Amino acid sequence: MEVQSNNPVTSLSDNVEVSLVYPRSQQTFRRNDGLPIKLAVRDTALITATCMHGIAHLLQAEIQPRITWAIEGPAEEKGAFKIGHSDRAEYHRQDTGESVIYYPPPDIRGEAEIQVKLMIKGVSVNTCNLLIRLKREKGLGISYVANVSIDYRSASNIAASEKCSRCSIELLIEEQKKTIQNDGYLMTDENIKVQAAETEGRIWLLVNGQRQILKGLQPASFLHWDCSMGSFVAGNDGCDVVYQTPAEKDLSRSPVVITLSEAGKILEAKKFWLLRRPSVMHC
Repeated sequence: MEVQSNNPVTSLSDNVEVSLVYPRSQQTFRRNDGLPIKLAVRDTALITATCMHGIAHLLQAEIQPRITWAIEGPAEEKGAFKIGHSDRAEYHRQDTGESVIYYPPPDIRGEAEIQVKLMIKGVSVNTCNLLIRLKREKGLGISYVANVSIDYRSASNIAASEKCSRCSIELLIEEQKKTIQNDGYLMTDENIKVQAAETEGRIWLLVNGQRQILKGLQPASFLHWDCSMGSFVAGNDGCDVVYQTPAEKDLSRSPVVITLSEAGKILEAKKFWLLRRPSVMHC
């Protein structure tokens, strides 16, 4: 990507690393609960800035890419992702973010393979495939054994650079406070996605005291989640996480408090009242 400027001339590229956080081993799950899946994505923007003396400076910044998940095939045959929660939940072939909750179709009798296309958009667009292997468990209820794998291989292209002794070239990271996007009440015994609201942070290039905005780059956030009840199924770090709400026996302890923090500083603590989950929830 080229950024227009008279001084300096800058070019942008990025280095993306993707790994599977959860599940890393075989998991058994009930269809009504869904299968949580979480990725760790690190996107490093590489900014090459050439000063007035013709020396190229390489600067790096962690950025927040947009991650899109798309199930290949119709939802009635391949399943869907859960969007929202409680009685407001919807089920679609696509979702965004670091985490998803996958629901298989109800008519899988033996084994099945589900292909998911991942698109990671930072400076550039990277794609990879995620494979969900399912096997129907015997017995009462509908449950599955799942194995999840991802085929992404990162290619590092970070090289050394020179520095001009007469120029000052650096990056200024301008972040905005994150808040918890989820609102309202929660139902007991449910896996849901909790996420931080999107904010418009900015990255500036400072050249000898003059600022130039690097459009399209969103600074990465390093968020941490805590809760007074319930648990985080696939880890409690990231812009979104999978949260398992408290059991029905904990209704009397409502509300639950979910806390969002970064670098040890609390950004928001939000209360959620609990309602009893119906015995049958359709998806």
